Amino acid sequence: MIRVRLHNPGLWWTAAHRIPGGVEVQWPPSPWTVLSSLVAGAHATPDPDPARQAIQLLAAASDPDMWLPAVHRHPVQGVFVGKTGPHDAETQWELLDGSRAVAGLTDQRTKHKWLTARAEWTHTCAFLDFSVDLDDEQVSALAEAALATSYVGRATDCVMVGVLTPHAAGWVDHTCVDGRADPELTEPAAPHELWQSTNRSGPVRAATPDILQVLDLCHERRHRYGLPRLPDHVKGRLVTYVRREPADSTPSTRVVLLLKKGRSHQEVMSALPGEPLLLGGENPWAVSFDSRDDATTAERSAPKLFRDGQPHPRHIDRYYGRPACSWTSVVPLVAHPNRRIAEHEITTGLQNLDAHGNVGALRPCGPCPELPHLTLWRARLRLNQPYPGPLRLGHGQQYGYGRFHTDENKEG
Repeated sequence: MIRVRLHNPGLWWTAAHRIPGGVEVQWPPSPWTVLSSLVAGAHATPDPDPARQAIQLLAAASDPDMWLPAVHRHPVQGVFVGKTGPHDAETQWELLDGSRAVAGLTDQRTKHKWLTARAEWTHTCAFLDFSVDLDDEQVSALAEAALATSYVGRATDCVMVGVLTPHAAGWVDHTCVDGRADPELTEPAAPHELWQSTNRSGPVRAATPDILQVLDLCHERRHRYGLPRLPDHVKGRLVTYVRREPADSTPSTRVVLLLKKGRSHQEVMSALPGEPLLLGGENPWAVSFDSRDDATTAERSAPKLFRDGQPHPRHIDRYYGRPACSWTSVVPLVAHPNRRIAEHEITTGLQNLDAHGNVGALRPCGPCPELPHLTLWRARLRLNQPYPGPLRLGHGQQYGYGRFHTDENKEG
């Protein structure tokens, strides 16, 4: 296995791609972007051919697993630019007002907006694991190209590339002088999440075996003949990457103990230690716990409260099939009674999940029993990019509200 490390000490990441209505941070990063940067580094070495051959093997292998830190997206205010704006700024222009777009063709009064996007990593490193074996000469050539790579993504980001291989005692860092590997720069830490590719088309550009030919042709067209660069659909194979739970992790679940009928809220609260989470308001029907051990401890302390004393799994997250852009609520979500405020809360919740989109339909279905000052809403969502799920939004999620499933009818 070859592990390619992206070391970003400044934490800023501004690589972006266009979406309808603007631009968005490119996350997760595309393997095509990383390998094309390594090709540029290979050309900066005295003999680029050995490194290019090694990169060719990486590109021909299966899509790499990626260990990525979570990112915080920072909205950046748009900058208005004119004809004398940055080079190639015309591709970033956005007409702000349709009524003035026609007028701007003649009197030049129309302003244009230069859109930017950036995100902040929660850890300085990201890792791409390629399932391929290289010999010592190929690894050394790849490491030399990595050291010569000036940047990944955009030149404004300080992202350095490292090449690691597994060893009996840990990892060998071939981009370090003595080969010693700093543990903090070789292994995924708590902030990292495992991302794996799927068979579904998506926004991530995976490498193809012809990556060298495509990059050479693109360079020749632009610098020798002055032709436009190759279209984006030629540069890589579009796939969707989704977050996965590591094989050795235990999924997060909650369990409940069913209460006997007639138990009051005050009676249960006074009988159980701590601050138990009761389901059902003033006349609770169950108590929810973070783990089975907590539930067992509570049952032993007050066995007369519970119906059968058996912990029942509840609110178990599961994968709702293939990634989808259309989602429909299975259980109503809880939000503000005002429709406009509720739509804002839902949209904000999507952004917090890195699942940007909008509310396609919203229908009230009464007040929430546990939170009577809020309203239950049935919702249909339309996302800008496929989201793998599970998807859960709104308040009252501890009561089981706000679960969504893929809208297969809308996905077609």
